[in-house]
Amino acid sequence: MRRAPAPPGAAFTGVAQAIPVPILVFDGAGQLVNGNKELLEFLGVDMADIAGTGWLCHVDAEDRRMVGEIIAAAGAARQPFHLTCRIRAHRKDLRTCELHSRVWMTGKRLSGYVSTMVDVTARDAAARRARVNAHSLRGLSEHTPDMYFVVDDAGRIMHWNPAAAQFAGRSEDQVVGELLSSLVRSSEINAALTEVRSTKRTRKLRGVSWPGRSLRLDCTIFPAGEDCGVLMSPERESAGTATYEALCRCEEQLRRSEERSRAFIENTSEGIWRFETDEPIPVSAPVAEQVRMMLAHIHLAECNDTLARFYGHSSPADLLNARLAAAIRLEPSQLEVHLTRFIAGGYRLSDVEVSQHDAEGDIRYLQWSFAGVVERGCLIRLWGMIRDVTERREAERRLRLLAYTLTSTRDPISITDVNNRILFVNDAFVRTYGFSEDELIGQDVAMVRSPSTPPIMDEQIRKATLQGEWYGEVLNRRADGSEFPVELWTSVVHNDEGDPVALVGVTRDITERKRTDESLRASLREKEVLLKEIHHRVKNNLQVISSLLSLQAEYLTDESMLRIMRESQSRVKSMALVHEKLYQSHNLAEIDFGDYVRVLVMQLFRSYGVPQDSVQMVITADTVALGVDLAIPCGIIVNELVTNALKYAFPGGRNGKVEVELRSIPPGMIRLAIRDNGVGLPQDMEFHTAGSLGLTLVRMLTDQVQGELTLPRTLVGAEFVLTFRK
Repeated sequence: MRRAPAPPGAAFTGVAQAIPVPILVFDGAGQLVNGNKELLEFLGVDMADIAGTGWLCHVDAEDRRMVGEIIAAAGAARQPFHLTCRIRAHRKDLRTCELHSRVWMTGKRLSGYVSTMVDVTARDAAARRARVNAHSLRGLSEHTPDMYFVVDDAGRIMHWNPAAAQFAGRSEDQVVGELLSSLVRSSEINAALTEVRSTKRTRKLRGVSWPGRSLRLDCTIFPAGEDCGVLMSPERESAGTATYEALCRCEEQLRRSEERSRAFIENTSEGIWRFETDEPIPVSAPVAEQVRMMLAHIHLAECNDTLARFYGHSSPADLLNARLAAAIRLEPSQLEVHLTRFIAGGYRLSDVEVSQHDAEGDIRYLQWSFAGVVERGCLIRLWGMIRDVTERREAERRLRLLAYTLTSTRDPISITDVNNRILFVNDAFVRTYGFSEDELIGQDVAMVRSPSTPPIMDEQIRKATLQGEWYGEVLNRRADGSEFPVELWTSVVHNDEGDPVALVGVTRDITERKRTDESLRASLREKEVLLKEIHHRVKNNLQVISSLLSLQAEYLTDESMLRIMRESQSRVKSMALVHEKLYQSHNLAEIDFGDYVRVLVMQLFRSYGVPQDSVQMVITADTVALGVDLAIPCGIIVNELVTNALKYAFPGGRNGKVEVELRSIPPGMIRLAIRDNGVGLPQDMEFHTAGSLGLTLVRMLTDQVQGELTLPRTLVGAEFVLTFRK
């Protein structure tokens, strides 16, 4: 142990020992020769420990040159004067203090005292954390009161925060792309940027000036991936002007900045984590060795609530101190691949997507990123961010499915904006119309319309589609000018606010269908003509038969035979009338049976010469369409029953009434009723066993139409009711 030299009595008196600030005395070579008890308490040492050691060993490395210059200047002076400086010193317990000191000449020795002493250990640690946050979470730089820049490898500004914009009085758009050296005045700025990029070590500059501002700045340059981060803050004030209150205000600003950053981290929807290394990992080591050390020596030191919820935990404390593989829940082999990419990417890895099971067992898709902090050639920290992209993946899957559906469908599909400008066409649209996709996108959809299509038609389609949808046929054209008919369906697409944003059109080439339809119509016309001709000929043949029966009747003298001839002629006429109605009808398959009944009954009245003033004819008939298979037997039944009424119901010229009623009754049934108010049927007549030809025909034809014939008993006249299914 060295002995301390005897303190000069002039410098250290009882008064000096009583002064409540640290006082020191050193010679011109910078060797400490004495100090009072305040100094020793500040450093936490005895005088014997520091006497003759040199004051500079207690000064921060970046301040030693400045302090040395002050000591040399003071030692060279030969008259009493004082200089003012501000230094940072390290105590024996490794805490850091900031001192405001005065140095002056006393005889042949230099003396000094400390006017202000502030413990800045906590503030320095907070500042370092703030710089790490600014590097790893660039968004947090928006909340710091210091100026923050991101500079590329050419020295051009890529980003700066609001504090820098406010200080410079310019917007980011006005500055991005300019050289940082064009904004600040420092001959060392470009060299410092180059050094930081090559060594990946932080560099500090003092006394940087800004054009038009008298304030001088402290500049800290640190590596930020392939770029450099630059943090600028006002230079420390000279001794005598800084106060403890001012330093407290700085600490309060830093605390508020940290609180804002913490609030951002805790309330963001993304999980954020910080990993620390148990021991530094040299970046010069082989990649495999670095990966091994990361798996062995990196643990989770901090994370937010969002990250804890991702993994089914109620609190971040449940995850703390977990090893890297356990924290992010990846198999070591899979994690090794990602860590290798992380190292190869300059200790940065972005947007790595993995699938994991959540606490409920459902598969979730997570995307995470890592940014490493390298200091003095070693990886010391990892910052990370994780986000849940399950909903985005599901939306992308649905979009891919929709895109595949639109692309693979055989019908041409187009999507236009609300002004009919084409935004999208599928492959079928390109194949059908012969235009390339580039020729179609951005054009009005009218480019695929036939020149003969009225221009107003597209506007009408657009307006109708905006109201919901539209369907119709239009004539379109291909790139070669050929025209073809299409069916067009259009519909409108709305956004989340309900506003129309797009129109979707689906077309289908109906050229072949049109040809087929025309061919079928032509064939149908031919068959209609042929069928009409058949009905016409059948009707003519039946009329010939009726005429032959009429001619034969003229040679008969037997009244019974003459009556039989006339009845047969009436039956033939009823059948001929059916074919005549079919020949005259637009529908060759069915006739209006109600109209048929009216004509048939009128013919019977004329045929039997019934006076209109003696027997009244009442016909009530719905419009009932019957095919020829039902119309002919039903017509013969009407013919027989009305003939019987005219022949037997009104003997001796009695007056009366004959009613024919035709009704459609549900479900799908037809009711045909024929009644008279004549003398009625004989009491002993059994309809089902009656042997007359007319009633036998009625029974047979009723069975043919699968109907039911009833004879309701009435007090006056007779009634027959036929019910059958259409």
